[in-house]
Amino acid sequence: MTKPRCRNRRGFFIKGSGYGPLTITTVRTAKDEMRFIKFLWDIYRDDPNWVAPLIMDRKKLINRKKNPFYKHSDMELFLAERDGKIVGRIGAIVNHNHNRSMATRSDSSDF
Repeated sequence: MTKPRCRNRRGFFIKGSGYGPLTITTVRTAKDEMRFIKFLWDIYRDDPNWVAPLIMDRKKLINRKKNPFYKHSDMELFLAERDGKIVGRIGAIVNHNHNRSMATRSDSSDF
């Protein structure tokens, strides 16, 4: 019996998908941030229409010290790994200015 293969939303097979425990880790180090950014290349490498973002721009986007967005917002990045390979990523973001102005407590994840 062969292992089932999972597809991403564009129909491409996800490398490393199948059986095995899924581990969720918080992105803490610069190495983890680079792994978070470069996971896009694994997802879209077989897509002829994909245009890779500039790594420098992705780094600026998630840099909590240099990006002014994080003066009023909180963010945590997470990586999902199975059998030592990244199989997913997500960013949890709370925009406190938006929540105050809209008198709501909504969260968003844009990654």
